[in-house]
Amino acid sequence: MNHEFETTDRLSNFYSIAALCFIGLSIFAFVGLIPLGRWEMDEIVTTNLFNRLGLEGLEHRILHWSPRPISEIMLYGYLEIAEITDRRHIAKVLLLLWSILITSTLSPAFLTAGTDRLKGLAFCAGIVLLCIAGENNYDVLYWVQGALAYIPTLSALLFICGIILISDLDIPKKALYIAVALSIVSMCSEVGAFFAASFSCAALFVWLALRCVGLRLSGNYAIRGLIPLLISSVVIHSIVVSRVGASFEIFGDHNVAGNFFASLKLSLSTFPYQVFFWGTNVVGGQYAIAGVLPKFGLPISAFFLFRFMTNTRQDALLAGLLGIAAIGTAYLSYFASLYQFGMDCCGRHTTMRQALIWISLAGFAKVLSYVWRGQHSADPTRSDRLSMIALILTTALPTIFLAKPLVSDYRRYNQMRAEHAAMWRPKPDRNPTVMTIQKSWPGNIVGGGYLYLVAGEYFRGQNVPGNVQGLMDYFSTERIIVLDPVSSPPN
Repeated sequence: MNHEFETTDRLSNFYSIAALCFIGLSIFAFVGLIPLGRWEMDEIVTTNLFNRLGLEGLEHRILHWSPRPISEIMLYGYLEIAEITDRRHIAKVLLLLWSILITSTLSPAFLTAGTDRLKGLAFCAGIVLLCIAGENNYDVLYWVQGALAYIPTLSALLFICGIILISDLDIPKKALYIAVALSIVSMCSEVGAFFAASFSCAALFVWLALRCVGLRLSGNYAIRGLIPLLISSVVIHSIVVSRVGASFEIFGDHNVAGNFFASLKLSLSTFPYQVFFWGTNVVGGQYAIAGVLPKFGLPISAFFLFRFMTNTRQDALLAGLLGIAAIGTAYLSYFASLYQFGMDCCGRHTTMRQALIWISLAGFAKVLSYVWRGQHSADPTRSDRLSMIALILTTALPTIFLAKPLVSDYRRYNQMRAEHAAMWRPKPDRNPTVMTIQKSWPGNIVGGGYLYLVAGEYFRGQNVPGNVQGLMDYFSTERIIVLDPVSSPPN
């Protein structure tokens, strides 16, 4: 009998190791593109602001533009180091951020015991891969200023997901970790503040509702949500005061932007479609199957995984709150984008919404596994195998569709590194008379190319576009020549 249990454990571990190896190699394929990371005009303009105003510039951004203290302070420190050293340190910063993302996501799995740890590691790694696998995720993953805000946000969100769904911690300890992570994510980005407010409000509502009907949860852990709720409320209020309704940010339909009911109608009618079909950022949304099937595969994997892991009523309650807060934040982000910009603006917002959808699906799957486990008996080893097989198939689909874009970027690896490097001029090499900028074709996965710059010759003080003026100020030159790409677009 003991030999039988050892055999089944080894078989279960084999599937977990297979899933972990496949997912790990797939993640590494994206990590390998980190040296192709880049700056955009945002780093140029922000550095000009900090050079001109110093700490007052940081204060101005936090109070009047981007009320996310943690990411703004990190951005200020990074750009100051870049100015002092006269080097951009792109790969180093992105590698550090990616390390934080992977470590924070996987760490809750080490708070489990026995074979659950290996399964938990595989599942957490799978969610990381689903969040990063895409053609239009470069704003979050390979653009430095975007990464400084959104990778810490994603790290905290996935850490919370792991603490709730994977770890074996008791409820008070989970509540403490969640409260700290929510407080941090509130100050990293707007979507982080939305999530913190949503989760805290939902937790407090449930806690009060249960008390009103005479039920009491062990420990007043919901009260710990008051701190992140307060912080997120301040951040959201600052966003509303400083940016909401600004006419210069309307890039889309003016009939939708600033119109609450028009934004509400459009968001409600298109949100489900975007979430389950084209919202995956996989191969430009060309293949609906790449969006649909993983949305079924992940909850199936999670359902079988959680059936025989620690799953009390309070664990299921936290998982339900996680699912509600994540899907609610995803919708709120979409509605806010339509209301503010008149369109679904910026790939980074789509990337974060997709991450929230994965988190939501995993949370609801844990609730379902709690409800189901008391009604039917099953073989734990078989359930583990099904979970890992579903996880491999789920993560394999976007990876397969992205194989060609990944190979394309690796083929152009040296070329793109040279093109990105050509956009930079160290201070001793800057020409005060003229600077030539050669645009290039963006990578399929890493983006870049500066295609938004209009080709032409520009002189300081002669109706120069704002982005070109920023380049003139940063590189201290009087004349800039922008050239179109010299080659045809890559296949």
